[in-house]
Amino acid sequence: MQQRSGNTCNSYPKNHWTVHGIWPTRLGTRGPNDCDPSRRFNLQEVGSLQRDLEEWWTPIQVNARKTYFWEHEWEKHGTCAPPVIETQYEYFKQALDWVRQYEMGEIFRTSGIVPGRDYSLSDIMEGIRRVLNKVPQVICYNGNQKSVLLEVRICFDRSLQLVDCNSYCTCDQMVHYPTA
Repeated sequence: MQQRSGNTCNSYPKNHWTVHGIWPTRLGTRGPNDCDPSRRFNLQEVGSLQRDLEEWWTPIQVNARKTYFWEHEWEKHGTCAPPVIETQYEYFKQALDWVRQYEMGEIFRTSGIVPGRDYSLSDIMEGIRRVLNKVPQVICYNGNQKSVLLEVRICFDRSLQLVDCNSYCTCDQMVHYPTA
């Protein structure tokens, strides 16, 4: 993976999928973002979730404050979640519930998709769809040689029910599922 200058990434157990965020959106758009600047991140509101957040919503950068990623995601996206998800606690708890319920490593194992191999994009999409009965979004890092699986996004409606995502994808036809 390509890293930005000056950034060093934390290492985590191999094949451990984590949360990037819950991103409220308007259908067919990217956003909204930064909806309520007065609602600043407060670690005390999610303190009882901190151990689970460290495991499932992991800080990415070694040299960043431990809470930076959570703060960023709450202030950019979480403040747009009301009235569906009102509080910081509810926002982070919902993400933790979903990452466990839809554990992507297990979904891939069930689909016969294992790390360290190359798959067609259609095999990845179909494998996830077979398990979830919903269409995901698949995001790749497109390096010089091939597409590398970076994210799998699953979508929910305002009732927090799993739904098909739109067909947004950044992968070539062949995708490498890395081991770490």
